[in-house]
Amino acid sequence: PFTTESIYTVTLPRGYRVKDLPTLAAISFGPVSIVPKIEVQKDGTLHLTYNVTQPKTQLTPKEVEAMRSEFRKVAPKNLAVRVELENIGNAEMKSGNYAAALQQLRGDADAAKGTVNPQLRLASAYLAVGARAAAVKLCEDLLKQNAKSDGAYDAASDARQGAIYNRIGWIYEHDEYGRMLAPGMDAEQAEKNLRQAASLGHSAAAFGLADLF
Repeated sequence: PFTTESIYTVTLPRGYRVKDLPTLAAISFGPVSIVPKIEVQKDGTLHLTYNVTQPKTQLTPKEVEAMRSEFRKVAPKNLAVRVELENIGNAEMKSGNYAAALQQLRGDADAAKGTVNPQLRLASAYLAVGARAAAVKLCEDLLKQNAKSDGAYDAASDARQGAIYNRIGWIYEHDEYGRMLAPGMDAEQAEKNLRQAASLGHSAAAFGLADLF
């Protein structure tokens, strides 16, 4: 029989890990069988292996057509692979491991200079542990780093700035202990920054403004 093995290696984004691995079932169509296998390696990479076995060396035209027809039926629902990832820092925060979470998120943010999302995740973590001032400062520093120097229109820059303003507005919707819409929140600053985010086209800002009124 003819057997071939195909291996696909996926390197996960920094700061992420596999949350759940799917259960993959073997499939067959005509004389051909495919046995898939998925696993996480020690270095965190994801390996997906397909072993394909064809026991016959020759097929008649009728067998080929029947095999193709059967493959079209089984392949769409059996060969697609969906792997769920989770952010390690956020997962540690949810588990109450705040020191480990902050260490992870700081490392991710330092390694991703110029990328907004890891910085915003760290800002949210600061708020969650009662460090609202540190969260705001981090975001304000981001605004300066991502400001357009020549004033020219830049959709990517505006999208980043919108996301940062939105996060600042959301942060100000909390009091200094991280409680949302509680006495001690700064409604004026929240509205100011959310409106700025909305002016830059950040769609989520409208929901934040709705919370205020």
